[in-house]
Amino acid sequence: MDPDFWKLEEFYDPDPSVPDKSYCKMGGQSGPIEFDTKEWGISPKVMEHTAVDQLFGLVVARQALIDAGYYGKNARPFNRENTGVIMSAGTASHVFSLHVRTQRYKIRQILVNNGVPEAAADMIVANNLKVAGAGFGTDTNVVTFIKKDKEVELDMMSKEEVAVHILDEIFGCN
Repeated sequence: MDPDFWKLEEFYDPDPSVPDKSYCKMGGQSGPIEFDTKEWGISPKVMEHTAVDQLFGLVVARQALIDAGYYGKNARPFNRENTGVIMSAGTASHVFSLHVRTQRYKIRQILVNNGVPEAAADMIVANNLKVAGAGFGTDTNVVTFIKKDKEVELDMMSKEEVAVHILDEIFGCN
């Protein structure tokens, strides 16, 4: 694995019960891919809200069709009316939190490299967008503070109250 992508010391632990760690030292990784939005007929507005894994899935599905001889210049004929590729991106409620926690090391390094104090860089504030009445376009949020040693989910509150809680956590005023 490319150490810039997956640092062994950040994600490996031989104990399989340790949360957010892998007890395996080996893995696979794909390199960057070219994705032409015009070729796929995807507008820039839709691209803003499309997950990278969905785009990767399209490219992989096309490559599978090419490899099978069903796509490209000399493609074998087949009934395109009854053929499709079905992709699904399902998530459980904890996936966002897990993703943020596993990216914690990269996010922290970016913050510290850009002058954020170490104490502030050791905490991530995750905004829960699944709660009705909270998130973008509203006056309230439901956030979770994610730190090395704990996670604290706050009840729904105004964005101003969230800001006060964030500053309290960073500067230890609570």
